[in-house]
Amino acid sequence: MVEYCHVTGTVGRVLETYDALEDPGMPIPPASTAIHGITDAMVAGQRIDDARVGQLLESVGIVIAHNAGFDRKFLEPRLPVFATLPWGCSWQEVTWSDAGIASSKLEYLAYRHGFFYDGHRAEADCHALLEVLSQPFGATGGTALKVLLDSARNPSFRLWANNSPFETKDVLKQRGYWWDAGRRCWFVEVRSQEAVQEELAWLRDTVYAGKNVELDLDEFDARTRYAARAGRRTKLRTK
Repeated sequence: MVEYCHVTGTVGRVLETYDALEDPGMPIPPASTAIHGITDAMVAGQRIDDARVGQLLESVGIVIAHNAGFDRKFLEPRLPVFATLPWGCSWQEVTWSDAGIASSKLEYLAYRHGFFYDGHRAEADCHALLEVLSQPFGATGGTALKVLLDSARNPSFRLWANNSPFETKDVLKQRGYWWDAGRRCWFVEVRSQEAVQEELAWLRDTVYAGKNVELDLDEFDARTRYAARAGRRTKLRTK
């Protein structure tokens, strides 16, 4: 838990840390131990203190993860308090390429910012990410954290290409659409209403052959983004 300025993105003091292990109730695969160094003996009889985590989160303004799409879905079923908080993703919401950084992997970001660390353990990764986010971001004049906070305050959108013809799957994939196996539908994530309108026009001309088709649009904010829950849904037409 750290201090930060919500206007400038300046990082202040680290106020508290909590790091714990938990017995998964099954042997840890050797391949996993080779990555993070955690053994069966280290986790035997251990459990994360849910009440302690809840206490830490009482005054938190935003939860930041470097792949919130994984972490939030993993945490909320175990610790429902995470479902009540805004989230930001330092992997998705900071366009590292704009600062001339080719990869958004945390270890590479650390390397590009001039330091190395022993990764793949929770507390070390958190401190490394904090260091990365506290650095100036490109020519913006602000920190990477400011870029993330500005993004987190804005809505994002998921546009579904309902009933898209099978033969358009390759152009959809090339465009950046993802396949949802449960819904059996292609979708794309965009960050502005202008981008939504651009996608509608592209879908109309490229996927639906100029037809007037009804599509679903989900809107998310920092409290719903990256969660398994649906966003606020509206209907749009390609014409």
